[in-house]
Amino acid sequence: MTNDKTKNKKPEKKLAHDALFKRIMENDIAAKEFLEEYLPTEVKNIVDLDTIKVEKESYIEPNLTKRLSDIVYRVNTKNHQEAFIYIAAEHQSSVDQLMPFRLWRYVLYQLK
Repeated sequence: MTNDKTKNKKPEKKLAHDALFKRIMENDIAAKEFLEEYLPTEVKNIVDLDTIKVEKESYIEPNLTKRLSDIVYRVNTKNHQEAFIYIAAEHQSSVDQLMPFRLWRYVLYQLK
C-alpha cells in the first residue's frame, strides 16, 4: 500500500536529478569536459570547445519538463563560424527499450 509521501518521492527525486544535471552542465568547464568525452570525433574535429557558451533556452515541450532536461551551447567552429550543440538528457532508473523512439519524438516536436 502506498501513501501520498511514497507517491511524491520519485518525481521529486527525478526533478532533483534533472536540476542538478542542468546546473552542472551550465558550467563551461563541466560542459567542455562532458562534450569532450561524449561528442563523436567527427564533431570534435569541427568545433572549438574552448569557445563554449550556455544559451538560456529550452526546447522541451511543457508536458515533458518533469522528465527531461535540455541545454543549448553556442560554440565556434574551427573555421570561425557559429554553431550550436543541443543536449537532451533523461534520467532513467531502468532500461527503456523504446528510448530511441522517445528521443525521435522529442526531435520531431522541435521541427514543428
